Amino acid sequence: MEVHLTSEQPTRLQQVATRSGKNLEHLICEGLDRMLDYDGNFFAAVEEGQVQACRGDLVGKRPGWEPRKNLQLPSHSADKSV
Repeated sequence: MEVHLTSEQPTRLQQVATRSGKNLEHLICEGLDRMLDYDGNFFAAVEEGQVQACRGDLVGKRPGWEPRKNLQLPSHSADKSV
């Protein structure tokens, strides 16, 4: 895999690697792993929140608040009708 970096990024990466005492390649792989784990966890949490919202299981319910009935997830269609 080839990655194109800006002119500043190699210097910044090397500075972080030097400060942390890590090999540059190890630092980059570790950073990618963290980003991929974060993104995976984030999107899983969003999907779970959407499922809970559709069930009416909303965090922060307050007295007098009623969950919306027949709540549907947003569609990704290009339907622009009003």
